[in-house]
Amino acid sequence: MACSGTAGRTNRKTTMCVHASTQKVRICTGKVCSKQGSKQVLKFAQDLGLEELDVQECGCLGNCGKGPNMVILPEGVTLRHVATTTDIADVLAWQLKVDVPQSLIKATEVRVRLVL
Repeated sequence: MACSGTAGRTNRKTTMCVHASTQKVRICTGKVCSKQGSKQVLKFAQDLGLEELDVQECGCLGNCGKGPNMVILPEGVTLRHVATTTDIADVLAWQLKVDVPQSLIKATEVRVRLVL
């Protein structure tokens, strides 16, 4: 949220707050990060279907050995080792204040284990 104060013609100070309607998350799907689970993390985050969350894949973010890597924009917060549905849910709760139900995380982890 960005807030700014301005003086109007009546010399009253007003505060204008703008809420970011969409948080942007980019998850690396490069060769190394994909091997470390980034595509499953990406699919889980996208499948949440949250209007306030724009999750897209991106190219290499560097530090491939510490992946999967993701970045939150526009802040530019880069996070490493986001390899499971629990990891991405923790990031969404911590950084973006998005609550993912624990039952959904567990169900997804069971589904992923069955597919593998």
